This record gives sequence, structure tokens and C-alpha cells, in this order.
Amino acid sequence: GDNAYILHNVTVGDDFRTGMPSIGNNVFIGTGSTIAGDIQIGDNVAIGAMSYVKADVPSNTMVAGIPAKPIGEIDAEGISELTGYTVM
Repeated sequence: GDNAYILHNVTVGDDFRTGMPSIGNNVFIGTGSTIAGDIQIGDNVAIGAMSYVKADVPSNTMVAGIPAKPIGEIDAEGISELTGYTVM
């Protein structure tokens, strides 16, 4: 997607069974996170540091943990605040 903000030591890949993830627009992925499998990451999503995402994440959602679970809501303005960049 457009405006993805991916910090260091992030893994995005195949889980060796199902396929590759699809990442939406205005997504923030925190340090050390892993996103694995044929899953959909929606638009305006924030993934907390060191999270393991193995299931779809709906748009406008913050997730964190191992495995990642929803912890709140976020929008494009919230993503802008996290990254310091203006997103459209």
C-alpha cells in the first residue's frame, strides 16, 4: 500500500503454507514485528513493536502482542501523528 512506515527488523513474508500478506495504505509497522501468511492488513493500521500478526487486521485498527490482537482504533490522522508524515 501507499504510505507504509516500516521500522527496522520487520519481517513480512510467507508462513510456508499459505502465501504472502497484503498491506494496505497508511500502515505503521513497529520495530521487530512479524507479519506472516496470506492475510490482509487494512488501511490506517498501526502494528505495535515486536508483534506477531497471523490474522487479518481490519482498517482503522491498532494491534499488538504475540499473537497480535486489537487494542484500539486509529485513523489517517493518528497514523500521521505516529510517523510525523502527512498521509492522504
